[in-house]
Amino acid sequence: MNLGQVNIYRILHIENIPHVLANGITHKESPKANPAFVGIGDVSLISN
Repeated sequence: MNLGQVNIYRILHIENIPHVLANGITHKESPKANPAFVGIGDVSLISN
């Protein structure tokens, strides 16, 4: 596998798009984190 050709995708709720366009993808503890973040994933799966 050529790691230079691996594509990684991020699926997010449409309500989060304006924040991502303005601030990039941020971590929940980032100073620029989205206070109105709308999650779409299974929380138990994400925490693992």
